[in-house]
Amino acid sequence: MKTEPDHDDLLQEIFSESASDDFRADALERTLVSARRQRRRRRTGRVCGAIAICAALLATVFWRTQEAPTDQLTANGAQSPTAQAEVPTVPGTNIRLVSDDELLGMFPDRPVALVGPPEKQRFVFLDDVPGAKGGRRGLKF
Repeated sequence: MKTEPDHDDLLQEIFSESASDDFRADALERTLVSARRQRRRRRTGRVCGAIAICAALLATVFWRTQEAPTDQLTANGAQSPTAQAEVPTVPGTNIRLVSDDELLGMFPDRPVALVGPPEKQRFVFLDDVPGAKGGRRGLKF
């Protein structure tokens, strides 16, 4: 770290009448080159950031369109005729029946299970239950 007298000596040398014109011109040129380099780096960083954001948005849109099921609702909000014919529903309602694999697949990042005999199975989340008595880890309905 420079001490104050060294700093003052450098400033006096640059701004004194005895400093050569070549020395001052060289110092000015180096300062301008450094300032331009910093400006280019900032601009490049902004452009790269904008490109990264656009790429992430496009990847997200592309990923979601690839993942979307083909039997989605049509533009007017009604299900397509093929979707209604293929998907079983509860008679007299719009409740769609799903298989066990479909149900478990709806929660890929959570521990879930179907518990009980096949006729009376219950769907449960196997997360830690906060505040459970006896410190139980267990079933969360």
